Amino acid sequence: MSSYNVIERMPFIPKNLSYIVQKMSGYTRQKIQLVQQNATSVNGGGILQVQLPENQIIDLSTLCMFFTPKTTSPATKYASLNDAEDIINRVNIRIGSLNITNVDQQYNRLYKLLRKYQMGDKSTVRSVVNAIHKLGSAVAVGNDLAANDVEYAITNWIGAINTLSPNCIDTSLFPGPVTLEFVLAGSEALVVSDDTVSGYSYKIENIRFECDIINMPSVYYDAIQARLDPSNPLELPFQNFASFSSSAVALTAKPTVNWSYASESIDAIMALALDTSNVTGGARAQDTTHLNSKHWKSGSSLITTVNHKINGLSYPSYGDQTMTQSFVNTYHNLVGNQDTLGSSYSLLNSLANYKGSYFMNVIRLNHENGVMSGLNTKGTSISGTVQLAGSGSNTVQPLVYVVSTARILVAPNKQVEVRM
Repeated sequence: MSSYNVIERMPFIPKNLSYIVQKMSGYTRQKIQLVQQNATSVNGGGILQVQLPENQIIDLSTLCMFFTPKTTSPATKYASLNDAEDIINRVNIRIGSLNITNVDQQYNRLYKLLRKYQMGDKSTVRSVVNAIHKLGSAVAVGNDLAANDVEYAITNWIGAINTLSPNCIDTSLFPGPVTLEFVLAGSEALVVSDDTVSGYSYKIENIRFECDIINMPSVYYDAIQARLDPSNPLELPFQNFASFSSSAVALTAKPTVNWSYASESIDAIMALALDTSNVTGGARAQDTTHLNSKHWKSGSSLITTVNHKINGLSYPSYGDQTMTQSFVNTYHNLVGNQDTLGSSYSLLNSLANYKGSYFMNVIRLNHENGVMSGLNTKGTSISGTVQLAGSGSNTVQPLVYVVSTARILVAPNKQVEVRM
């Protein structure tokens, strides 16, 4: 997936085994279906758990989720999903009794915005299984999910599932089962024909997860065991997202959110702006221009500047970024202004659309080649602020994601530690 990655994945085959790769025997790969811990049907707002096989090498890059959504709507009203990922609100990972909250809220919103910037060239392929319903001017019978069995698939992820390095993990090294927990969004995941009435809900059925497991020759397992050292544990870095928000106020009052986070490497700060006329906490109607639920819009046509400060110092150093500067800096940090191969979403094509529907401001604090080089705030006092400004009476809630590199440390005798 072309997602926001600050980690360059390490090779799965250890370097001290690379000389035998060309003649390795005893390697097999098989796709399996994973065991769910709760139900095969989960209501919106519920929790879905799936356990990775124990004592196996799992290729996380192959993890896929399949499900069939069913909606309930008031009489003569209709509901659907824009994208498969809209149903996921939060992702947690458990290793035995160790819990990692990897994306703590609004996973779906963050994913949608990153996809608009980075996966425009994949829109045709996605329409097959990730965004079945290409909605027109209204959600109508043909796009309603109440009676239609339409299977969706989630094939790409953000956070640890996508960035854990290496992407193939050996669960025999861990002190207990590895469990992925997905907290589903409520009715706000839906796009509906009429959001002036209530009573919309959904559930997902026929839920299945699958991934590849790998069998390696014995020399691999011997090399891993020989590598385990309590004074120099194996390091498995991954990308982590922690969110911060504040109350919504008018743009003229300069909505501001404060954040503070202890990490060995803060890599980026991502700022969003949620207009309360769009984000109501319930199902919303479709914005027919952008073919999206109004709930997912970020920004306001009246935003004029954004400002980041860390311990009182401005990032960038000149202070306020205009919307043109904000877009150029954000695009550089997410995609690259010199990228001539990929493409962004076709409607991310004007400054008005950027600040009114797809607003995201990103400042980067780490080196771009994936080295763990971001801002180290462990043992120090850190205070950050993000401030928006503009005109008019629109009330806007700022939402900030602090992106960091965390590490799972694996030592002998299945000793595991997580350092955020």
